Amino acid sequence: MNANSPNRTLTEDLLARAAEDWVSAAEVIDLVRQAGVVDPSDCRDLAVGLIARLLGQGLISAGDIEGVEHSPWPLSTAEAILRIASEWASEEDPFVMPGSIVWLNTTPRGQVIGEGVWRRESQP
Repeated sequence: MNANSPNRTLTEDLLARAAEDWVSAAEVIDLVRQAGVVDPSDCRDLAVGLIARLLGQGLISAGDIEGVEHSPWPLSTAEAILRIASEWASEEDPFVMPGSIVWLNTTPRGQVIGEGVWRRESQP
């Protein structure tokens, strides 16, 4: 469970956030850090792994923000994962700034899960 949202897994937390707005790599590493991972390299590695799994499951898409739109990268899932991992590994500090590396958006399936988290939490 996520320390910041005790009723959520990291997956649920990321998808709930992405269901409302695009999520940056900086937010993903912060989720991991809030879950109790201390070492910066471990935070980055877990964040990349989480992103890779959700990309592979078709729950999120990786891309850039262009104007007011999320523009998915024209890459295969494997190419997007490799790009994220390579760019993040090349950063001197694993705790990247918002907007660097990647912006994540939910796919329709990911949106359903993220909205489900919000509905579950709004129940009395």
